Amino acid sequence: MRFVIVGGGTGGHLYPGIAVAQELKRWDPRARIIFIGSKAGVEREILARQGFTYLGITASGWARRTPSQQARAVRQLLQGFGEAFKILRRLQPHVVLGLGSYVAAPVMLAAWVLGLPRVSHEQNVIPGLTNRLLARLVDRVAVSFDESVEHFPRGKAIVTGNPVRPAIWEVRDQKPTPNGRFHLFVFGGSQGAHHLNTAMLDALPLLAAHWETLWVTHQTGQQDYPTVQASYRERGFPGVVHAYIQDMAAEYRQADMVICRAGATTIAELMATGSPAILVPFPYAANNHQEHNARVLATAGAAVVIPDRDLSGQTLAEQIRHFMHHPKEVADMAARCMALGRPDAARRVALLCLELCRL
Repeated sequence: MRFVIVGGGTGGHLYPGIAVAQELKRWDPRARIIFIGSKAGVEREILARQGFTYLGITASGWARRTPSQQARAVRQLLQGFGEAFKILRRLQPHVVLGLGSYVAAPVMLAAWVLGLPRVSHEQNVIPGLTNRLLARLVDRVAVSFDESVEHFPRGKAIVTGNPVRPAIWEVRDQKPTPNGRFHLFVFGGSQGAHHLNTAMLDALPLLAAHWETLWVTHQTGQQDYPTVQASYRERGFPGVVHAYIQDMAAEYRQADMVICRAGATTIAELMATGSPAILVPFPYAANNHQEHNARVLATAGAAVVIPDRDLSGQTLAEQIRHFMHHPKEVADMAARCMALGRPDAARRVALLCLELCRL
């Protein structure tokens, strides 16, 4: 069988596809799986490490402010459509799975023109523009949350959950190694988050009385890494700083609590690992989707939410101090978070693809 998976631009629009690809390979080791992404995205390096074939096309985001930028986006969409059409006509995949990023638009349109079976996957509570526009052109839409169903044509959406890599799922069965410290895992996504980084630097001096029982693993992103690393070293903060972390599973395994943004893949990984969290949604996300994602966990009692406008060293230190003093509350949050996870999400999406295959 041949499958094309379309995603990228960010890791959040790629990792669910990798999880589905791994599930398809588990069922059929001979399956041929091709990823299509943007020529300028993060996909090439990530997929090379995973051993999957990658083809890049011309693609551009929809958020354009000037007429010239809008015209450029249309030209790139048409160019990407032509490139995708040639690739799909040559590959003749049994099904095309789109992950909702801007690069999916030209590929899913080409699949529709060619009459190939099409599945879209939506990771966020509030669907993105690409999936909303493509909803009537695909055969099925797999969604991650019950709340997302109402945003698609009746009978089109199926709740599958958001696929997470197997290594992440394995963490839920592994307890952190006790070392007498409250372990915080702080990150802002693969690119980091400047406001989150600075708030953490401001919070740590306010927690000086707890340094002997606190440890921080802090992923900063490349841009802030030198500054944050220097601050930890010069001021003696208890922790370790990384620009980027490859083995996220290892960090989730050790974390008592996570401080992070609320992107779809992050939310899925928190639910998979049963990691209680302090969530700071990115305020400029399209349709404010990170706020909606975060509220799912907060409503279930699995996380607390600090709006980005309210984030400061003081507010962050107060939350950290509270949870350090209330381990039972942290344990209860972890259990509620784990209960939200959908361990079979990758299998459900893979099954959906297989059901549509034209053999």
